Amino acid sequence: MGDPLLTLLFPMETMVPESPSPPVLHYTVTLDIRTSIIFSFSIILFFLFLFHVLSGFLQWFLDVRRNGGGGEDVEAAMAEERRLKRAEKLPLPPTVRFGSEKMVRRRSEEECAICLEEFLIGENCQALPECNHFFHSECIDVWFSKKFTCPICRNCVAA
Repeated sequence: MGDPLLTLLFPMETMVPESPSPPVLHYTVTLDIRTSIIFSFSIILFFLFLFHVLSGFLQWFLDVRRNGGGGEDVEAAMAEERRLKRAEKLPLPPTVRFGSEKMVRRRSEEECAICLEEFLIGENCQALPECNHFFHSECIDVWFSKKFTCPICRNCVAA
């Protein structure tokens, strides 16, 4: 070892010499231009997708708050479904041609109360069984998709 007096005075210098430290390696990543463009494009697409998802969620959230919880939408859809099922069960009025003998026997109107156009000879019409009111076939079909009453007297047609 060394001199004990030197060890007391200078303890660090007399210890085992330091081993050389391992060399520090510096790594750098170099990308070619094509890889850089693809990487940048991918990042941009990711953030656009994220923006789209978040804006859709925000829009849904605001709609729910504006409509008071969204329960009305579900109730309205269920009511519409019930109405459509009732309309499917509704018997269609018989079709007659305007000016035919069947129509002359019944009470005849000059114009359709729905579209307010005059009936033409030979035109397809439908007569409601309870009140004998006549309407164009297309007009009464559209009317029955929304309501189940006669457009003139408001008698209920649905059983």
